[in-house]
Amino acid sequence: MMPVIALGVALGLDNASVVMTLAAAGTTRKVAFPLILAFAAFEALMPLLGLVLGTTVGQAIGPAADIAGVVTLASAGAYILRSAFRGGAPDGLPDRTWVVLGLPLSLSADNLVAGVGLGLLGFPAVGAALIFGIVTAAMCVVGQWVGEVASTLSPRLAQLTAGAALVAVALLSAAARIG
Repeated sequence: MMPVIALGVALGLDNASVVMTLAAAGTTRKVAFPLILAFAAFEALMPLLGLVLGTTVGQAIGPAADIAGVVTLASAGAYILRSAFRGGAPDGLPDRTWVVLGLPLSLSADNLVAGVGLGLLGFPAVGAALIFGIVTAAMCVVGQWVGEVASTLSPRLAQLTAGAALVAVALLSAAARIG
């Protein structure tokens, strides 16, 4: 079971870093809580979906999921940067469906492929999915806390760093997909 836990940590790192970055930008717990639940749910459900759909469908939606992830992260980062340069504190991201569903969906595509791999290796799908969800939720809660602390220490610097980090992650993801 340790390989599944290690994989859950590796797959959950991107989610935790996004939650931490958004918290540093001032995302309220009102927005963060449903976002963390959505991250955990998508991280748990996507491996199961991967097992059901198989590698063919996973490969077919891969490019579309990559593009959606890049656009979503870049948009979130641009919004935070715009607020920081205007001198305002945006209270994090707007409370919109695309934030709570779009970010988790776009970042969980790797779990779809992981589900296929785990199934092929004979790991129990439901157990792995539960571990992925629990690990991701725990990592995101810690990320929210770290982001809140950073935001309290230096709100404007945290906001600028958060926006730039999201844009950088989006650009690096795009570059990795292209090359």
